[in-house]
Amino acid sequence: MEDEGPTTTSEKKLTKKRGRRGTTTGLKAQKIREPGQIEFDQQGTPIGDEKTHFASDLGVIARNIRITYEDWSKVPEGKKETIWRDVKKKWNIKDDEKRKIILSVVASRFKDFKSKLTSKFVYKTKAKESDDEEINDPFSIYPQITKVDWEEFVKQRMDPEFKAKSVKARAAQKNNIHPHYMGRAGYVGKTKQWFKEELEQETLSNPDADPIQSQDAVASRLADRSYTWIKAHTPATSNPPPQTQKVIDDIKHWSEMEKTGEFIPSRLEDALVKAIGKPEHPGRTRGVGSFVGLQTYFGKPTSRGPRGKLYSADGLILLKEEVKKETMDEMKVIMHEQFAELMKACGVKMPLDFEFNMKASHLSSQRDTKSSCHSVELNDPFIELLDPAPCRLTVLESENIIVVAEGTAWPWVEGQMVHNTPLNPQNVRVSIDKVLESAAPLPVPWGGFERIGEVDGSFAQWPKTLVLLGPDEEFPTEMFKSKETKESGNKTQRVVRNAPQNTSKALSCDKFKSKETKESGNTTQKVDDNVP
Repeated sequence: MEDEGPTTTSEKKLTKKRGRRGTTTGLKAQKIREPGQIEFDQQGTPIGDEKTHFASDLGVIARNIRITYEDWSKVPEGKKETIWRDVKKKWNIKDDEKRKIILSVVASRFKDFKSKLTSKFVYKTKAKESDDEEINDPFSIYPQITKVDWEEFVKQRMDPEFKAKSVKARAAQKNNIHPHYMGRAGYVGKTKQWFKEELEQETLSNPDADPIQSQDAVASRLADRSYTWIKAHTPATSNPPPQTQKVIDDIKHWSEMEKTGEFIPSRLEDALVKAIGKPEHPGRTRGVGSFVGLQTYFGKPTSRGPRGKLYSADGLILLKEEVKKETMDEMKVIMHEQFAELMKACGVKMPLDFEFNMKASHLSSQRDTKSSCHSVELNDPFIELLDPAPCRLTVLESENIIVVAEGTAWPWVEGQMVHNTPLNPQNVRVSIDKVLESAAPLPVPWGGFERIGEVDGSFAQWPKTLVLLGPDEEFPTEMFKSKETKESGNKTQRVVRNAPQNTSKALSCDKFKSKETKESGNTTQKVDDNVP
């Protein structure tokens, strides 16, 4: 892509066509500081006066993610966790189960934003908002995009492989023959408007009706996604397109059959599915908006045999909890034993308190199935951790503590998993926020990753004895300062502090290439300055 050089304001004509909406900046959402301003209904849809600002805020967040990530799966887990924490804090969201659906909405907004950039500025197939508009780059509209990132983004979009995917996606989009007429308000914003309009009609048609009954009747209709789908796909001042009108007629037909008992809807097959003729897509739920997933709307699937349910709903929950508890207890004992064997192989003497905890844990798993699988020492600082806390992640090399990364330690949660592996009671769940020694070994490898540099921005299990909570100044320099440097002429010499004797229980037996080296002829000599 050729550099066209800087463009002055006078060289551009930025004429906004009257009546067209500009870029959403989310300024109103950014001004919101008081907690408790967003609420959710039972289906997980945002409600209240700030629901529109909340949806806009998620769009603003998505547009501030670097566009060089090819897709949402390439965005680091640490970045996703930061987004969730910021949204959760800003909007005072208490329910952690909202994390998945909110991040999925951000992912969708991120994809839409990059598609808009592609069509408007790369392929330039998107129509201008006015005849006089002439904008050749996105920087004047989206100042968060850097020139370097934009050049990389254009390179990605001009790749033949991406172009082939784009052609396939556009062909699939043509199959969407039922456009909606909700604007950017979506189901979240329109439902409140529909409720007011239908309640007024209900009152006018039957002035003597009980207001409570009228409200219940309207709410009952709007709770049916087939009904809201019809509302969303019907223009305000004209009739729907013929193909959409046919679906609307079919919805009404299947709904009438449901009332008479001729049609009995089942999970994932209601009047809307029968009318459209296509099953639900796993990534969305038609007629209810992006905040409501299939499982939230339809509930979890239940297994049915020839004799009906083997267990009741409550019985299934109890059975799963019992099996989960037994599995966790078994995994705890196995991981303790493997940890002890690894320590012995590294030549590290096991501390008595660990051996005691391991034996007690083994006895507990055999005798007390009601006890928690989380076994901690009495002086364990992580058991009192209620909120995410900054920390430094270390490894032990030649009895020296080496700080290899900065991260965040997360509070312990019953039955917590890290990358589909139960959290070892002797470990803590951490997010790796900044890598200092990319070649350092992971104390607890996972998914084939063995070096810290390979999991930057992700989560990991880390031995508690190797996690330092709090900022640097809260700890003795001679004990924990492992990244100090001193100038010796033109050469920077690394200083590694000797670890105290009681830290020998920390986990690390691999060597990593983080020492300074100097060339001496054809040989490379390691420099290791241990400062007392």
